Amino acid sequence: MKNVKYNGPERRKNLRVTYKPDKRPTLKVGENEFKVADLSERALRFFYDRKMEVEYRVSGKLTLLCGELIDIDGMVVKKEQEDICINLNTPIQKKILHKEQQYINDD
Repeated sequence: MKNVKYNGPERRKNLRVTYKPDKRPTLKVGENEFKVADLSERALRFFYDRKMEVEYRVSGKLTLLCGELIDIDGMVVKKEQEDICINLNTPIQKKILHKEQQYINDD
């Protein structure tokens, strides 16, 4: 699993929460669980080592490290090796992202 850490200025407009390899939330889709590398209000990136095509719909439950459980529904927009990026149909609330970031900072 790769997770290249970019150290330059943030180019995205939305808050992004990035996780360390040894401490990541899980995305459960059906009976499968995936480790999440990072997430924002409108997108998330997780690891999946099998075939998944762009425009594939993903629905499941995201369990954050702070304990929040979020229903996720979105579309795969990019796949690079085992990195899967999906755009979310319903954004994650900023207050939840701030809570998650605070939890990571305090840990």
